[in-house]
Amino acid sequence: MLGTQESLAPHPLQPHIRPIMKFFSLLLVFAAFVSLPLHADQSPAVEKIVDLLRKAEKSESPLPLLEKARGLLKDYKPSPNVSNRKPRAKGAIKGESKDRKQEAMEKLTEAIDLAKDDKDAKLKIHATISSVVHMGDMKD
Repeated sequence: MLGTQESLAPHPLQPHIRPIMKFFSLLLVFAAFVSLPLHADQSPAVEKIVDLLRKAEKSESPLPLLEKARGLLKDYKPSPNVSNRKPRAKGAIKGESKDRKQEAMEKLTEAIDLAKDDKDAKLKIHATISSVVHMGDMKD
C-alpha cells in the first residue's frame, strides 16, 4: 500500500506535537533570559561609585569626582550573600570580597595619581569601573 493516500496521512498525534514543542521552546528562551547575570541588583553604594567613575571618565578634570568616589569606596562594606554556605566557605567568600575591594581601591588610587599629574587617566578609570562592578557581583 505504498504511495496511497492512506500511507501519507499524518500521524494521529502530530497536530498535538507542535504546541508542545512551541511551549518548550518558549520555556527554554525564558529560562535562558532569567538566568542571565543582571547588574541591576547592585547595591546603591556600588551604583553611586560606578556613576561617579563614569562621569570622571568623561570629564576634563576628573580629580574631584575620583576623590569623591574614593571616599565612597573606602566607606563601602562588602557583604556577600553567604547565608547558606558552610563556615569555611563563608570565610573564603568574605575574604575574596575584601580582596576585590582592595583591588578596586588600588586601581582608583592609580587613577587619582595620574589625574594629579595631569596625565590621561581614562584607561585606569575604566579598569577601576570594571573592578568595582566585579566587586559588587559578590552577591552569591
